[in-house]
Parts: sequence; structure tokens; C-alpha cells
Amino acid sequence: MTENTLKSSPNFSVLKTLIIDDSRIFRNTLEKSLAQISTTEVIGSVWSGEKALLLIEDTPPDLIILDADMPGLNGIEILKKINLLRNLEKITKPICIIYLVPASDINQAQSTLQALEEGAFDYIHKPQQVSEKHAIEILRDQLREKIYLYTQKEHSPDVRQRALRTIETSKKLKTDALLPYHCQFKAIIIGASTGGPKALHDMLPELCEKTDLPIFIVQHMPASFTLSLATNLNKYCRHTVMEAQINATVSNNYVYIAPGGKHLTVKKMDDQIVTVLNERPPVNGCRPSVDTLFSSAADVYNGNVIAIILTGMGNDGAVGISTLKEHGGYTIAQDEESSVVWGMPGSAVATGHIDDIKPLTEIPRKISQLLRQRSEVVTDLPEKAFSFLQRYIHEKCGIKINSDKNYLFQHRLFPVLQEEGFENFIDFTLHLRRNKASDELQMKIINAIIINETSFFRDIYPFELFKELICPKILDYCRTPAVSICPATSPKRIWCVASSTGQEAYSLAMLIDEFFEEKMLDATKKKDLQILATDISVANLERAVKGEYNDFEISRGLSAERRSRYFKKDGNSWQVTDRIQNSVEFKALNLTKPFADKLGKFDVIVCRNVLIYFDNETRERIFKQFHSMLKNDGFLLLGSTENILTQSHIFKSNRQNKATFFTKNH
Repeated sequence: MTENTLKSSPNFSVLKTLIIDDSRIFRNTLEKSLAQISTTEVIGSVWSGEKALLLIEDTPPDLIILDADMPGLNGIEILKKINLLRNLEKITKPICIIYLVPASDINQAQSTLQALEEGAFDYIHKPQQVSEKHAIEILRDQLREKIYLYTQKEHSPDVRQRALRTIETSKKLKTDALLPYHCQFKAIIIGASTGGPKALHDMLPELCEKTDLPIFIVQHMPASFTLSLATNLNKYCRHTVMEAQINATVSNNYVYIAPGGKHLTVKKMDDQIVTVLNERPPVNGCRPSVDTLFSSAADVYNGNVIAIILTGMGNDGAVGISTLKEHGGYTIAQDEESSVVWGMPGSAVATGHIDDIKPLTEIPRKISQLLRQRSEVVTDLPEKAFSFLQRYIHEKCGIKINSDKNYLFQHRLFPVLQEEGFENFIDFTLHLRRNKASDELQMKIINAIIINETSFFRDIYPFELFKELICPKILDYCRTPAVSICPATSPKRIWCVASSTGQEAYSLAMLIDEFFEEKMLDATKKKDLQILATDISVANLERAVKGEYNDFEISRGLSAERRSRYFKKDGNSWQVTDRIQNSVEFKALNLTKPFADKLGKFDVIVCRNVLIYFDNETRERIFKQFHSMLKNDGFLLLGSTENILTQSHIFKSNRQNKATFFTKNH
């Protein structure tokens, strides 16, 4: 929503703004910055807290820009006085308070955190040692972002619809969502951004009273601020709250906060779990990153964690939430109503991998309930039952699960077991041993085990290779007759082997469409181009054929240009355009069964991130069939982890621009 769109809303009125700062020169700079933000109108500019409070009580503004350090009443004292006026009901309207902090004063970190706890919406830094023109631009950009976030939440014309949407989403979640029953929870992990310090101040003390588990937190803040955050929270929590340190042993009754400017992860070291810090590039523009912490915790704790996404701008944590669900974690998102900004929680909800949406005040109680439930459940998967399930899955679909993945079976198969009415894995495996499993049950088991992690243009380099090298070679026949140097003798065929829910196949179709337009090829020749997409999962194929994706799926890998060109917004989902959807044919296929004779010859075979799940014998059979199906001048594209699996005597490896492709050894 732009400033102009917001102003046109019947529910919106310009934010009447009060500036409180003891410097006349800086107040003037602020006024010039706010004059460039069309959603604000300055109604007062004062140098003292005492005078400001008189104005606030007489005519409460919508927006206050408040300096931290002033003579007389300072910023914190003014905030406390404003809260008192609220309690006395002398102020009844919402007021957005933005706190001004000197950029170079690291000692202001504690004051800033206290301001956020006292009700400031957010903070910005005062520009230091720059020209007035530059200072105006810096302040304008900082203020515009904060004001936009506030007005979007408080004054958006569809705020009621968004609130209702959150409630409806909550209703769709199972109120008795199945817990991943493989063993006890071992940790709690939390991600937060805008509004997070206040949320943590309100929630964390109660949460620490309800559990002894270690708690890990990523809060997007500068380096000097996270130490103050830890120090401040430590005053109120039963746990010891500290900034995480390198190779510190993780213990119960501790809270570990990621230092600003460093990623926090966990790893196993001997028989212990330790915290690890690094300064690798930002993820989602953030360091520390919620995704980084969540993904490492999923691996180290085998999913035995509760993950919470609190208020915050952006989508950091959405990928990590999906990874945690694959490993069996339980996930909670703060609801929209209690969030300062519902960016991060909303993005997590959009993934479909959130188990519960709760107001901030209810999250500690929900976690206490989860911990009680988990302790009451018998969750054993006996070794004999696990060995049988390994063999059963291998027999049915060729996927070989390693012996250290016991937890994966327990997490993914337990919902199937419950749905079929079995009380434990022993009875379930006995049913399978007696060959009483219907085709439908067999498919449920396979779908539960298969990892459907996919996205549009996942791992961009092979797609760049496809467009730059492969498209020119296989589509030259589509030039107009006057310049054609390679007339078609047969349709050009592309096979996307493990298409999951269709993103990879549709990505290829988009690239081909772009190639036709960029090279001004004869569009009528598209009818001679065939894209086949296969998958073992009927449920995946049904979604792929439908061509509908949620906001999170659309946000992963697609540029804004491709999104607008190839998708139509339809309510809460995005629909692939007809010309892309109609260019792909979807079929069910089990790669462990003979398939070469059924499908024919192909110019390109794309098989990424599936062969790693098969044993060597099955892979060898698949490679031989690929070789027989690939035309002599054809191309084979594999996933990055599968490139080392090819049989060198039948395929030749070629590398170009960070991507590898294979051709036939004749």
C-alpha cells in the first residue's frame, strides 16, 4: 500500500504530528523531512517534555517524534507520563511514538529498549556529521518506513478484513494439531523483529516460569542493542538471559540471544550441544537471521523443538519454519491483532507450516500445554518396526531411509497411523506385514515420507544454463522460415522428472516463453514443443495441474516482473496464466518401475534432487533408462548433490557458468 493509496482510504486521516526535541535546528530539520511525507502534518514542535505533555493532554496527536536525551524530562520519563495519562483515560486514542536515538551513542541502547517496553512503536537514529540536505533525506526515509508500517496496521482500509482473515486461518488449523510424537521437546526457538523487544519483555518472563528448556532468540537489532536486551530481560526472567557466545555449552534454564551482526546456530560437539556464531553474509537481509537459527536447530534437535515467530517486518523465518516442520517441530505464530507488524508471522502462516496462531499473551500457556501433552504420550518406534518400515518404503518406491532417521518415520508416519485407527507402530507394521494395506494407504505412506521441498527457479544457475545454452540449441527450429537453419523434424520434448507441485516445470515453461519473445521466434511453433512433468505423488500432481500457489510459494524465487506476467491474483492465492499452465502435461510415474518404453525420447531431461533418495542399484537402472530416452544431442540436468552420482561411462559431464549438465557418451 502506497502513501497515495492510504490517503485515498475513507478510514484514513493525515497523522497530526508533534515533534519533541530540545534542539531548534534539529526540530527544523525534522519538519523539513516530515514535509516530504504526505501522510503527516506537523501541528506542534516543542523543546521541553513539560510543554509537550500539556499539548498531548489538551490535543492528543496521532504521531510523536520523541528525542531520547533532553534537559528536564527525558524521553523515558515522557513515555511514562504518557502511559499515566492513558491509565487515567485522559488519552483514549492510539498514538504512534517514534524514539530518536543518536546514531553514534552506544550507551543509548538501554534507553531505547526501555522506550520500546514503555510503548514506543519503534526507533530511528539521528544522523551525525552530515549536511542538512543529507540529514533531511536520511530522516525522511527512516520515518517514512516506520510511519508506513504503523499506518498500514492502524489505518489500512482492509484492517477488519485482515483481522477476520487471521481468525479464519486460525479456525482452519486443527485445534488438536497432532504433535510430532517421537520424543520430548528439547528446546524453544524464537524469531522477532519490529515490535520484538516489547513482545519479549511481555512474554518471556512467563514463558520461563513454565519450562526449564533452553530458549534461543533471534531479534533483529544492532550489535550494541542485543547485549542491552539480554541484560534487561535477565532482570525479569527466572532463566539466565545472555548474549550467545562461541562454543558455549547449551544448558537448561538459559536464554541465548543472538548478538547483533552475527548469525546464531547450534551444533553437536561430543555429547553436548553448543552455540556457534558466524559473520557469514546476511540471510533475507538480516544478520542474525531467524532462518539460519531455525534450520540449524531442526538438524541438531531432530525436530524436537517448539518454534515461535513473533511480530516483525519481512519474511525471515518462513523457510526455517518449513524446515522445522519437515523434521517434526511444533510451530506457533503470533496473531495479527497483537503484532506490531504481521510480516514475519504472516509469511510463516502463508507457508502452511504453522500449527497454531496465538495472541502474544496466550503463547506461554500454549507451550505449557504442549509440554504436558508431550510428557503423557508413549512414542516408541521399536527397532524391528523401524527396520520393517525401511524395507517396506524401499520396496514400494525405491527410497532408502538411513538408520539414523528413526525420528523422521515417527514424525511423518504417526499422523497416518492415527488416521488409520492404530494405537502404536507395532500394530501398524503388523497390518502392513499381512499385506492388508490398500493402494490408498500405501500412497499415504509414500506421500508422508517424500520431502516436497520445492520453489520456483530453485537454484538459479541450472535455469540460467537452460535459457542461455540449451534453449538456443533445441529451439532454433522455431525461427521464422527465412532465417531457419535447423528445420524441425519432430517435436522438441522436455521432461521434468520429479515435478512435485509443479514449480520446476512451470519455471521451465516461463523461461521458454521469455526466450521466444526475446529472440522474436515464431510463436506458432510452440505447439511443437512439449513439456512433460511427472511425480509419484497424486496429491502433488493434483496441486500442480491446478496451478494455484499461496503468497509464500509465490515469493520464493519469482521476480516481481515474472509474478505480474505469469500469474493472476485470485483472492488469497495466485493462479498460473493459461498459456503457461497449458504448456505443461502432468503424469503420475514411479521411477522404480520400467518407464522408458512408455514415455519415448526427449531433448532435455531434468531430474533434480530425487536420485539421492534411491539406493545404488535403483539409481543405476534409472540412469540407463535416461540414457536410452535421451536423444543423441540431448541434455541431462541433475541436482547439485546428484552430479557425482552419474555413471561416467554413459554420460559426459560439462560445466558452464556454475552449472553442470550431461550429454551422452556415444
